[in-house]
Amino acid sequence: MIDAGMLRCDQDDPHRQPQLRVTSLGRVAVRQMLSPSTVLMIRRSLDQFDDVTFLDLLIIAASCVDCEPVLAVDFEELPQLGEMLGKEPTVMLHTPAQTMVDALAVQPKRLLASLKMALVARSWTRLGELQPVADLHACYPFEVARLRESLHRVLTAMSAIVSANPEEPANEAFRDEDAFPSRVERIQALTQMIAAGLDETAVTLTFVEGIGPTIAKRLRDAGITDIEDLALASIQDIATVRGISTRRAVQWTNAAFRIVKSRSALRFREEARRATWRVGEGSLDVDPYRLRRALDLNVEAIGRRFKVSGGLEPHIVEFSGELPNCDCNDAANGYICKHVLAVRLFRGDHALLQAVRSLNIQSDDQAIDLYSLWFGAGHSHMRGERIMA
Repeated sequence: MIDAGMLRCDQDDPHRQPQLRVTSLGRVAVRQMLSPSTVLMIRRSLDQFDDVTFLDLLIIAASCVDCEPVLAVDFEELPQLGEMLGKEPTVMLHTPAQTMVDALAVQPKRLLASLKMALVARSWTRLGELQPVADLHACYPFEVARLRESLHRVLTAMSAIVSANPEEPANEAFRDEDAFPSRVERIQALTQMIAAGLDETAVTLTFVEGIGPTIAKRLRDAGITDIEDLALASIQDIATVRGISTRRAVQWTNAAFRIVKSRSALRFREEARRATWRVGEGSLDVDPYRLRRALDLNVEAIGRRFKVSGGLEPHIVEFSGELPNCDCNDAANGYICKHVLAVRLFRGDHALLQAVRSLNIQSDDQAIDLYSLWFGAGHSHMRGERIMA
């Protein structure tokens, strides 16, 4: 907790025991029920990646141990995940996957889950309705709701973590319209967006003192979609929105008119490059899921028969000429089963070994390889590395 900046050790008197005192950051972290490891991870990630986008901030928040629920990615989801990522401005996804894994302190498949969770949250900020978001990402509305609440807690603490950095601009130090918003400002805006399902233009309504995310959402639903609309709206139109009096409508339009001179509705427009992605190196003529499972199996040769163990129960693979046959149900249904693939690897099948190598290639371009992340490529526990050794 001291390393995370949640506690400080004071020793005013050398003859007395040091005193541990709670910092303002510590109070925020405890109030949001976050662990010291989360605080350290957020600080490390924000130090490593500059000019992060909304998606990047959501990836960082979704990767912490305190964020739930974790939305796992199925193999069949990878193409859709890649297409969605390809539409989002990002800085982090243009760095090597291993750099992200190290900074976020997650396993590759957990990083995939973080990417999906970040996309779910980004869809929530655009759609603002639980069911459409759940339908888009093949999850349940209650999972979207829980994720929204969890991310709101983490982002609230993230703002405090960044504000505690003496080199970070103060919260009130808004920059000129043409300048990139500070990280504190972007995190605070994203927190409001997650709170009520607001996009990056509707959240500019919260520039006006007294307008929180709930009122901003009501204004947006009434057709007043950003700070510039508010500045030009009629008092009568604003006063028809539930919870807004005529007096407040006058105050808010006047305030909006002053604010748009320095901060427009495009304040949070993102210019970063979109992510590029791919699913695997080359093409495989076998099921990649079964190939990955085959890497964890053990093979014992008994003449022209092979005993394959390491799964739920051992199976026998034998050859009739050059054609292998397995006694498992998968093979009986006409599939090339994981047991046959394990035997082919054991016998040094060149084409299959090349396929395994493709799972471990670390690309030197800037395309994130979702396929390799799903298989956990680059980690020494993969049996494929032992095979190729």
